Amino acid sequence: MASDIAAARTNRDRLLARLLEAEQAVVERRNAAQRLALDDGADDLLDKAEAALRASQDRATTLSSAIADAERHLAGLEREQGAYQDQKTRRETAITCEQMATDLELAAASFNGIITRLAQIAERAGTFIFEAQGLSAYAAASKVQLPDAVTMISGMLRAHAQSVLRGDAPAMVRQPDTIEAIAEPVPEKLTQVFSMSALEWTDHSGALRRSAKWLDVELPAEAAARALRHKKAVPTSDHRRAQLKGSGGAYPEKSWCFNCDREPIENSNAEPIIPHSGFEASAIGLSITR
Repeated sequence: MASDIAAARTNRDRLLARLLEAEQAVVERRNAAQRLALDDGADDLLDKAEAALRASQDRATTLSSAIADAERHLAGLEREQGAYQDQKTRRETAITCEQMATDLELAAASFNGIITRLAQIAERAGTFIFEAQGLSAYAAASKVQLPDAVTMISGMLRAHAQSVLRGDAPAMVRQPDTIEAIAEPVPEKLTQVFSMSALEWTDHSGALRRSAKWLDVELPAEAAARALRHKKAVPTSDHRRAQLKGSGGAYPEKSWCFNCDREPIENSNAEPIIPHSGFEASAIGLSITR
């Protein structure tokens, strides 16, 4: 079936290529006939040109019809292949369901022997070990309830297999859900600087951090670059670090801190300073003599 589909596709593609050539021929022969008419060509020459044009048009029509037939044939083969694959999948799924029912019954038979033995031991122990009485009750209940549960589930598995074969259920057995591990966030690379001012910044976890001046501080790369650019920090190789480190005081107030998360906003709305009328510009800098 796969080879038949491949051959049908090859034939369809071959016809498409021939149709393209035929359509180009129609355009060329129509142009040739029109040029001949414009040049006042003889009637017998026009007859030949028109006959060639009609022949190329007929060829294009024939190829178009053949392509439509080839497409229908290919679609039919693909439907047959899809139906075959669906039936194959359904048979495999039905076999899987039947095998699951059989495996369940075999496992239950083995478990029944184990739980019976467990119930007997727990019952004897329960006469003088209080905690064993709970195990005895669980084992006894399992021994009674398990056969009915296994019978019900194995029957449902076999009924599902028949539904799959009839086409009433999905062709494939639903796979268990997989839980993908959540990738741990990669810690942001930090840059160590020496603070010349109290600093404030947001770390990789979103927490707001503050640091006093004259300390070694590890900042996110962008925050460190901003602090260095505004002279609020210097590289740890700066000579002032040896003299100032550790003498900056306690935990700073917010108002003392330079915010490393954003550029400082210039106060463009500040009111201009208006000099008092008693001071004249011409008098500034002049000495007064008696």
